[in-house]
Amino acid sequence: MNCVFADPNILKRIVAALSKDLGLVNFYFDESGLKINAMNDSHTDMREFVLDQSFFVSYTCVQPIVIGVNITVLNMFIKTAGLKDTIIWNCKPEPTIMTILIQDASENKTSTEFALKLIDFEEDALSLPQDIAWDCHFRIGTALLRQWIAKSKLIDGNVCLGIEKGKEIKVEVKSDTMGTISIKQHIPSVMAQMVQSTPTFTRTEKLLSSKEADCLDVLIQCSPGVDIQYETSMPICCTSYLDKDKKSYVRLWIAPMSNEEE
Repeated sequence: MNCVFADPNILKRIVAALSKDLGLVNFYFDESGLKINAMNDSHTDMREFVLDQSFFVSYTCVQPIVIGVNITVLNMFIKTAGLKDTIIWNCKPEPTIMTILIQDASENKTSTEFALKLIDFEEDALSLPQDIAWDCHFRIGTALLRQWIAKSKLIDGNVCLGIEKGKEIKVEVKSDTMGTISIKQHIPSVMAQMVQSTPTFTRTEKLLSSKEADCLDVLIQCSPGVDIQYETSMPICCTSYLDKDKKSYVRLWIAPMSNEEE
């Protein structure tokens, strides 16, 4: 396997989103690209990463391989890259290491090679939801949603994210000791809009832990916007697409809290 990344800044954000509350992760490479499915250590969310072969400057994988990666160490290595550097990953068949080559884009032309020791990591197979009839699907610009999350952190409490069809998106945080924050966003607007909903849908809301709100904040930095989908009995689905064809994406499945868990 050999792959060259076009934008080191996007790769930094992807690896940072993956490493949030995660330690060991399996990377699945085949001729179509890279796939990662992982559950966080507290089993409150699942992450799905798909990087299609078209996402890379160049991509070669002669035979499928699975490698166990210490994502914390990989994140440290990737952070050293400059915003215009070239990053190359390479693995041989039946690998014990993955090489990460960072080529300096400056006049110095420095090359740094990291040899990441791989880990034989057996994880439980994750069954990701398929073919869901969502109650509603709305899209929020990354800058706007990050503003809401930043404001929600001003007090200690979980985050309630609700939407009312044809009217508004509402973010509310309650603290027994500090007070309440309530944010209302009219829809449709430039950075917030309903994409689709069922004919019977009127309004709904989901309660996210403050920890999952932090995780969402990291994930949405990968792209200009996030698609959020709700269904009564399903986890919250948050997807950031990395290309216009929507072949490459990072996705977060969040288990909502009940009011009794608050």
